[in-house]
Amino acid sequence: MAEESRDVPVVGIGHPLADQVGGADSDAWVLTESRAPVIHLNPLRVNLLATAARDGRRVVLATDEHSVLTPAFAAVWRKAGATWVVREARGGLRSGFTGRRLAGVEDSWRLPPPVEVDEVSVNHLRPATLGALQLTAFVSSRHPARDSTLLGGPVAELAEAGLGAPPLLWGRHEPLMSPWDRQALTRDVRAQMPGETAVLAGGPGLAAVVTAQRTRHGVEEMTTAHLALRPTDAGQLAELRTGLNGVLDRLAQTSMPLVALLLARPGRTDLMVPPLLAPPQIPLALLVGAPAVRSFGLDAGALRERFGAQVVGRPRLPALLFDLGTMEPGAWRRLDDILAAFDPEQLRLALGLAAEPFATWSTGPATDAEPTRRPTSPGGERDAQP
Repeated sequence: MAEESRDVPVVGIGHPLADQVGGADSDAWVLTESRAPVIHLNPLRVNLLATAARDGRRVVLATDEHSVLTPAFAAVWRKAGATWVVREARGGLRSGFTGRRLAGVEDSWRLPPPVEVDEVSVNHLRPATLGALQLTAFVSSRHPARDSTLLGGPVAELAEAGLGAPPLLWGRHEPLMSPWDRQALTRDVRAQMPGETAVLAGGPGLAAVVTAQRTRHGVEEMTTAHLALRPTDAGQLAELRTGLNGVLDRLAQTSMPLVALLLARPGRTDLMVPPLLAPPQIPLALLVGAPAVRSFGLDAGALRERFGAQVVGRPRLPALLFDLGTMEPGAWRRLDDILAAFDPEQLRLALGLAAEPFATWSTGPATDAEPTRRPTSPGGERDAQP
């Protein structure tokens, strides 16, 4: 470990999960150790993120090679700018998210994602046990700020279409304890507004984070859902894709989606995030919501002719649905071609935070890593899905 990262007494942070602190100024950090088989997003870990942000420290999780993360933990941890350092059995450190070899704790945020094979630990490249098709869905929606507004619709629709049942539980932390109830979820989120707030939803084969925030446009809801699906043949996969595209169509008819993106890859049946290289994700479908269609004056006929876009939603508020094909790498090229028709900065301004999936995924599948930044709060900039 680098000299400036040497262990020092735990002072200042004052937290039961703080095992080491080090660095100074912009490189100040606090490290929390765990050897638990599964790292959950429990209340103490959320509180550690908040306490560290207050003190201007970055949080580092240190585990051995046998721990895995829940999808909610991985998403919230990275969104807060926290990192994951894996202590390898034969000595040495690597990033649990990217596999990059590390000389010290600070390298987990100082170094960029690896681009050369020599920068990646060989242990990160070990094969993982994959038994499901993992669907990742990003859905941003805009709602009026009314008492009648209900959150949680997109995750419920996705779960029904992909798994045949709605979410089972929800809560702010893991383990989830409350039976699925969109009205109770909405009341809880409303009580924490106007700032950004997040709750979790889950069930067999499902793990999701639902984030909501008041804006000048109303209430913006961002759903990030992971589903473990098991289609057994090409016919079932086609049927599943049709059902998922139907979810995007219904959302465009019954609500105001801003943008949605569906991706898939082989994954674990339990959806856990191991410190191993994951297969690349392949985009399946893209929904461009009515606000973008209207703001940019998009020519639906031209987009249908060029990209096979389907006009969905309400007649006066049409949205565009792009089917990106089957599970093949060429889907990234089709997605890039579609996104090239939009000015990314104008799209971001038009859709606000909801344009985030465009910015995140338009660069293609070059790396499974995502950037990190100095934390401002546990709900800071998104840094997401492993």
